[in-house]
Amino acid sequence: MLIPKMMIYRRKVSQVMIAVLIVCIVIYVLLPVYLLKKMNNFEMYKLTEERSFYHLYPLLKNNTSISMMSCKEKTNFVFIKCMKCATETLGTVFRRFGYVRNLTFVTPVGKKLYLGWPFQMTKSDYRPSKRPFNIIMEHSIYNKTVMEALMPADTLYITIIREPYSHFKSVFTYFNLKNIAKVSSNDPFTEYLHHIGKYEQIYQRHEASSTRYCIPDNFSMTKNLLSHCIGMSLGFPAGTQNITSDADAVERYIQQIDKDFSLVMIVEYFHESLILFKRIMCWTFKDIIYWNANVANYVKKFDPHSDENVKIYQKWSSVDYKLYDHFNKTLWKRIHAQTPDFFSEVQYFTTVQENVVKFCLKPDLKKLVFNKTVWHEQFEFSTEGCKMLKQKLLEAIQKRHDEQDHNSVPPTRKPGDRYVPLC
Repeated sequence: MLIPKMMIYRRKVSQVMIAVLIVCIVIYVLLPVYLLKKMNNFEMYKLTEERSFYHLYPLLKNNTSISMMSCKEKTNFVFIKCMKCATETLGTVFRRFGYVRNLTFVTPVGKKLYLGWPFQMTKSDYRPSKRPFNIIMEHSIYNKTVMEALMPADTLYITIIREPYSHFKSVFTYFNLKNIAKVSSNDPFTEYLHHIGKYEQIYQRHEASSTRYCIPDNFSMTKNLLSHCIGMSLGFPAGTQNITSDADAVERYIQQIDKDFSLVMIVEYFHESLILFKRIMCWTFKDIIYWNANVANYVKKFDPHSDENVKIYQKWSSVDYKLYDHFNKTLWKRIHAQTPDFFSEVQYFTTVQENVVKFCLKPDLKKLVFNKTVWHEQFEFSTEGCKMLKQKLLEAIQKRHDEQDHNSVPPTRKPGDRYVPLC
């Protein structure tokens, strides 16, 4: 039986369509690889008084980025700043962003550094403003009710956390727990963890308050500190609810944070987190370039990291491990949902960041110029930009706030208020 000509025609059309589909899939998969290879071969050209970077993207150089749709820069956000999680490094980024745009920050009163931390923020902890607030980013405890009342309806909530054992070591070193808790050992991490009840009591008692910078009595800097910062009820201050041993309640709170926050960044994947943040906020590369701040050097001094120490700490700070495990997974789910050029963008940003740092450490030219790529318009970095990069800016922001609001005064605390931040 002869096959009708129409059926033969349809079969050929189907075969062509399948071939086209296969080609499209191959391009979709291989394009990021192509871009990555080009990324590793960009050329640098010295001009008379500037250095310019020309990146070789013959197909995409002048087109819209395949990773970014047109979107409006977001300026209203809350950043929950937990101790020793690269938060001061990010803090300099966020202050710079808001300062150059004359945005309004929720700033601590007087010369204080914290917005109530480690207690809940109250109206007595921040400068009032006649303008709507745009940014909360100094040390505070997340409180949805309080912060939603202060901030615009379109505010995004962001934070960053860290692998708990690494976080413990950084906190232990930066806050001088070894000397304050009187740990006499060449291996203070191991000694502290093996007698943690004893040393926690010494560190938290009132007699040690004169040497504990900004830390109130009876507050643990080693137990579930990350979870405390994002507002989980863990029994501090004394008399408040403690859900530490209630696994279901802990899980419910973590799920709620997952809903409330637009992004929980991870220190161990800092650049991946930054690029994800940039995409969510519709910021630029220049906005997120950073200068490392308050970086400890404990690794070179002592770093046993024994399996036994980690197991002890996992039991001691179990809620923080649950928190970290959850948001480490969600971060990677978010990353895998990004456009195919995500990792190429991360690698490119790393190159930009390294070159800016080198330039700022030893500026042999007046400025550094980054020509337009698929991820950003042309921008430049000058020696003045380097100065701004290194400034913490909190005092400058507070001074500007006072000038604009004519030294408006927050409400005074009630006599006998026990929850007064020390810094």
